[in-house]
Parts: sequence; C-alpha cells; structure tokens
Amino acid sequence: MLFNNDELPQDCHKVCNRILQAFAIALEIKKEEGGKHYFEERHKYDVPCGSILRLLKYPKGGNSEQDEVIRAGSHSDYGSITLLFQHGIPGLEVQASRTNWISAPCIPGAILVNVGDQMEFWTGGRFKSTKHRVVFLPEHAQHDRYSIAYFCHANDQVPLDVIPSMVLENNDINQGQKVKTAGEHLQERLEETYKFSETSA
Repeated sequence: MLFNNDELPQDCHKVCNRILQAFAIALEIKKEEGGKHYFEERHKYDVPCGSILRLLKYPKGGNSEQDEVIRAGSHSDYGSITLLFQHGIPGLEVQASRTNWISAPCIPGAILVNVGDQMEFWTGGRFKSTKHRVVFLPEHAQHDRYSIAYFCHANDQVPLDVIPSMVLENNDINQGQKVKTAGEHLQERLEETYKFSETSA
C-alpha cells in the first residue's frame, strides 16, 4: 500500500498551496484581496472540488519500430496546477510550439509542476495551460512507465475570472466572455473527453 487513507493527497495539497502562494506573490495580488493567500483560499481541501490523486501506468509499446509511440495524446490539464512524480522511464513531452515538443526528463527527487486551464483563465493567458503528451522511444518500448499525478483544482463554486493582480491590471482578454466556475469548466472538459472517446471507439 502506498499511503494510508488521505495522507498522500493531503501532503500533495500542502505542496500545491506553497506553489500557489508563490504564484500569488509573483502576480502581485493586492493584500486587501487576499495577497499571497488568494489562491489558497480558493483551494480548500475540505470543500467540494475536482482535485484527485491518480496512479498512472503506461503499458510497454510492443515491437514497434517507429521513432516514437504515443501513449497519451496531446492535452492540457483541467485544474489549476498538477504535481507529477516520475521515476525511471522518461516519456513526458511538453509542447513548445505548434510543431515542436520538448522532453521533460526524469530528475531524481524532483516534482514536475504543470500549469492547468484554471490558472490560464485566472491570469488571462499570462500563465499558459501546458499542453503535453506521453511518448515511448524505441529504447524504452519494452518497459512499462509508472507515475503519480496530483491534479489540483479550485473549489467547484470558484469563478474563473481574471484575478485582482497589479501585473494584469490592463488585461482585458476575458472581457465579454461568460465567467465559468471551476466546477462548470471541469464538467465541460469531462464531457468533451467522453464524447471524443465515444466517436473514436
């Protein structure tokens, strides 16, 4: 057993809160609006949200002679940030441009942090939701790949409008658009995923 009850998810959430504090400081959120605790207050662990810990396995790639085998197609994460624990077998790639992918190596003892959709909404696009995929190179095709991901989401009723940041004061990217809540965005993305799976089956 990897962890007892809620211990690992709670620890992951605490790490996320520290990262979210750093984001709030970098974005210069006004003290009267919450300051460094702005995001923390919108990610309460005991309030309904989409946060989830997942244990991931990508099966080995068989005898393919291709340069690389895609195990998980290009996608962004639905939440605010994601913690990814990797070990041994690399394969995660981050999209740097429309045609360029950068390998994210496995660094011993390090946690990889992805920015998700919710953070892109809040910052009006200043922080980009990272598109990524998982591929197997020929030298790793005969090995399963395991990882642990903690997908951190804001509480369901939190609106995804541009935050009160001095860095973003002149940002009008989201003006005129309907403001969704974190829960509504998650539901929309899940429905899109299920529809795509059904049409691809």
